Amino acid sequence: MSASSTYKLVAAAGTNPNAIKNAAGLVTGGFITNNAAYPVFVKLFNKASAPTVGTDVPQDTFGVQAGTSVPIPVPGGGLTYSAGIAIAITKNMADADATAVAANDCAVSVFWQ
Repeated sequence: MSASSTYKLVAAAGTNPNAIKNAAGLVTGGFITNNAAYPVFVKLFNKASAPTVGTDVPQDTFGVQAGTSVPIPVPGGGLTYSAGIAIAITKNMADADATAVAANDCAVSVFWQ
């Protein structure tokens, strides 16, 4: 496997929709830290541009309990995204949730190719 690039995001107030890669890609790992007093949900989208949070459906959702850090779990070959890799962070799990997080409540590093 070739070397991965790193995308880092420290949450601003809001849902933080961003594009990580605007072409097909592979997520090879990462870390999520939840600094909030509530769970956060990091959502990754199979999309070449920033997602419309609450409308676009995430391909993967990772929940992180309050005050904890977790790795992004990936199978041996990584997580494949055929259109692109995009991200958002919400307070609730539902695909259609668009509940904002507070600034600095979550930090995410995504390793990708």
